[in-house]
Amino acid sequence: MKIPEIKLQALRIMFADSDVSFTQAEWDNNVLSSNPNTRDKLIRMDDSIRRGIDMFYNIRGEETSRLEQKTLFAASGVYYNKLDFSSQPTNFGFPTRIDVKVIDVTDQAAPVTIIDKNQISYIFNSQDKLVFFEDDFANYYNSYDYYVVYFTVWYKVARQNLPLTYTESTYDLDTIKIPSEVQRALPFYIKSELYEEDEFNVAQLARQQFVQVISALRKPFNKVQTKVKRAKVFNQ
Repeated sequence: MKIPEIKLQALRIMFADSDVSFTQAEWDNNVLSSNPNTRDKLIRMDDSIRRGIDMFYNIRGEETSRLEQKTLFAASGVYYNKLDFSSQPTNFGFPTRIDVKVIDVTDQAAPVTIIDKNQISYIFNSQDKLVFFEDDFANYYNSYDYYVVYFTVWYKVARQNLPLTYTESTYDLDTIKIPSEVQRALPFYIKSELYEEDEFNVAQLARQQFVQVISALRKPFNKVQTKVKRAKVFNQ
């Protein structure tokens, strides 16, 4: 939905008994922006939309994605215990799991797996770098001439929101992949904020309607495995 559509819907549910129809034509002709009753609310809606999107993420969580990185090493003795993600996909948020496989490719006709580990330990610092504090995946050079390190990184997609600067008449929340159900429910969240001081009960009902929509959405798939330790009683 384009931003004007969301704002027009918000005005309709706030001014249900008004003589104004809140049509696209009224929007285009600046009828609403010049009306003192609606102008005050319109100028506050951008921030409400941003906070509504924040609430969507807080309740539902971010989508999970993955990327793979492959690096070939020769017998150089390079110490390699970091991955730099500063140049990775623009939607990279933060990692949730990393798997690693190290393969000896000295004989390319008969590659040999040296390491195949899931959920390796790491630190993700503020410079978008992954540091492996338990393993150095380039310390095999004394035994192998050439080997390849494969990293599979599962990560949360970075949150996106309504930009501070945008073209109001054409900007569509599909651009930042906000689900259509959430877009249709955002007018309720806008109403909940703009009515909070004057009609608290009405505002609370509108917020509940917004939260109910988000809560009904399917949670994002999360590729995380939990290691379960077998109880000793089952070994008897």
